[in-house]
Amino acid sequence: MTDRTQRIALYADIVQRMSGALRAASLYSIAHPSVAEHVRALLEAVRRLHRVESPVLVGFIGAR
Repeated sequence: MTDRTQRIALYADIVQRMSGALRAASLYSIAHPSVAEHVRALLEAVRRLHRVESPVLVGFIGAR
């Protein structure tokens, strides 16, 4: 996998993991194990990207 392709895949994974964490948080209480599992997966995805590219910049656009 090329460097650029690898970074794009890592960023795509972060977006997917963040979506899952937000979805779980909207469905369950913050103390629910599913929310913790999704947040841990998001953190691991950020760590994987950070090993390849440092610093990691995350931005949010829009009202949601």
